[in-house]
Amino acid sequence: MHELSLCQALVTLVRERVGPRPITQLRRITVAIGSLAGVDADAFAFAFGAIRDQALHTACQLELVSVAAMAVCDNCGRRGAIVYASAGCVRCGHWPLVLEPGGDDIYLSDLQFIDSGCDINSIQ
Repeated sequence: MHELSLCQALVTLVRERVGPRPITQLRRITVAIGSLAGVDADAFAFAFGAIRDQALHTACQLELVSVAAMAVCDNCGRRGAIVYASAGCVRCGHWPLVLEPGGDDIYLSDLQFIDSGCDINSIQ
């Protein structure tokens, strides 16, 4: 299950991004997962839940955002969502399509904190 190793890398990245702020004030971690990233969202959430308390010492929430894979046909210019990386253009049949950034990535999108004044701050 590579989702566990992805979660461990996420914890490392979160610790770097939190910096000097108390990690106990961390309330939400938002992760964007491209539809072609090869990551099972349920397995990722399960793995995060398994390591969260011990690795981060906080009960922060994980929010997963799905990012559609978008591609452009360099023959006719059609842009649209794709389900498979090997998809051809539905308009003209040209192959391969040019995949736009984000559809095959996983990345830390946002960190939300609750400060002592009870307001929410974000780091994007």
